[in-house]
Amino acid sequence: MKASQRDLLIYIGAEGGIFAPVKLRTTQLSKKLNISQQTISRWLIELEKSGMLFRNKEGILLAPPAEKYLEEIFAQLNLAFKKSSTSLLLSGKVIAGMREAKYYLSQPEYKKQIKDAIGFNVFPGTLNILLDKKSIYHFASLRNLEGIKIAGFSKNNRTFGEAKLFPAKFGGLKCALILPFRSHYGINVAELIAPFNLRKKKRLKNGAPVDFRVLLNYE
Repeated sequence: MKASQRDLLIYIGAEGGIFAPVKLRTTQLSKKLNISQQTISRWLIELEKSGMLFRNKEGILLAPPAEKYLEEIFAQLNLAFKKSSTSLLLSGKVIAGMREAKYYLSQPEYKKQIKDAIGFNVFPGTLNILLDKKSIYHFASLRNLEGIKIAGFSKNNRTFGEAKLFPAKFGGLKCALILPFRSHYGINVAELIAPFNLRKKKRLKNGAPVDFRVLLNYE
């Protein structure tokens, strides 16, 4: 099966071109995809003109439309391969958050919905995990799953957005993965909530390697 522009986008993304410019020569791309350098050059020009990527002296960076396109591809593939799975293992490293979760998770409207949904009073804060490359693609598949819906609301002339939850296990502890519909993070950061401070409970420092399991059959 011959390579296509889709395969070129996938390779650039896998090399890190989703997050920052990557220096990839046409000779390298030609060898990896088994396509002539002339064809690679033509594809890059066409993809740049169509708004799928940017090129400058620092390298190649995928544009938001390409990022969304790759998310959809990997989400579909993950759902196909994991349709019968009961859980999903994700891994990465602990990072500092933006310290906004405390405010949002302290709102009574969110707290009540979360308790009703997964049975615990949520600690006002999240454990933030920068996912590794493999986990990013699996994580994208969760965006296409229904999850447990947390409704948005308005008060004091401010709108609080929707989210969805997936029950999870972190080091044997009950927790949940929260996916805000309007997240300040990209597709490479997962946020875990729990009835306690997960970071302190597990004595985790920034950069600590961790993994957690998202439960898919939770009804």
